[in-house]
Amino acid sequence: MKPTADSLQALTNLISSVQMFADIPTTLLKEIVATATIHHGQPGETMPLTDNEYIGLLEGEIQLRRDRDNHPIGALKKNAELDRDIALIYALDGSHLYFDRRSKVIFLDGARIDLALSRTAVLNELSDRPPALRKRLFWLTETPAFTALSPRQLIDCAQTLTPRLCEAGTTIVTQGEQGKHFYIMESGTAEVWRKDPMEDEPAQLVATLSKGDAFGEEALLQNGLRNATVRMTQTGGVLELEHEMFNKYLRASFLDEVEAEPALELINGGAKLIPLDNIREQFSQLDPQCKHVVYCRSGRRSKAAAYLLAQQGISAVSMKGGISKWPFDIEGDSDGH
Repeated sequence: MKPTADSLQALTNLISSVQMFADIPTTLLKEIVATATIHHGQPGETMPLTDNEYIGLLEGEIQLRRDRDNHPIGALKKNAELDRDIALIYALDGSHLYFDRRSKVIFLDGARIDLALSRTAVLNELSDRPPALRKRLFWLTETPAFTALSPRQLIDCAQTLTPRLCEAGTTIVTQGEQGKHFYIMESGTAEVWRKDPMEDEPAQLVATLSKGDAFGEEALLQNGLRNATVRMTQTGGVLELEHEMFNKYLRASFLDEVEAEPALELINGGAKLIPLDNIREQFSQLDPQCKHVVYCRSGRRSKAAAYLLAQQGISAVSMKGGISKWPFDIEGDSDGH
């Protein structure tokens, strides 16, 4: 089970008391704890482990044992009433957990912890840099568009971003113009309006943006035109990243393509095949645990869709070449979907 809202802060404080985690900012550590799993083990129970996770013993007694011969390779024991600290052990490849007695354990994502530790180390090394840069770096570590960057890329990107103060009513991008920048909302709010060029209808409100949201990537990934107009509704700050820098820092981090044959295997294996249209409106309907295949006619627009999904933490690949290169039988409409 996941930590409850009531226990989240207490667990975060407990884990932050461990020396190796002490420097991780509380907001980042709380996010890690929020994704953790808590398990109540029974005496004699065994539990398989996945690679790259930390096991925290909250109470009880456990052993880490090798899979191949059941030999103990580590052990933890904790009395909840007497020991206030948390006992931690790292899951080793080819091992499982054995419960000596009734115990309560928490499983923490090692990959998230390693990323937080590396970024914290970088921020600590920037003590001589301007406070504004340090603040921006810390904020970027919590911004979905930048979560795949290495610490060094994060620093370079933070120094490259251009801040822009925008009054309410300011139009940031206009539908139909050439895309030149990628944008991140630093403060304030904005609305996204889109007009169907094939219909004689007024533009429709399709999304609202606030701090941490990003936009403008679709035109850059396609080397094409803006497909919507973004207008500030509340005065705030926007960070601009030039097209060249977007390609250098972000494009490869989020873009994943797959050939037709592997795409067919994914589809047959239960992956959800989703048309590109209105992809932003479908975020909440998609299972982040499932891998998705995104497609369009040529493969250009689906790159943008795969990028958008990746920003939301949804696993997705763009089908290389699109439907026009699909060598298998096609059911139904394929003109642009």
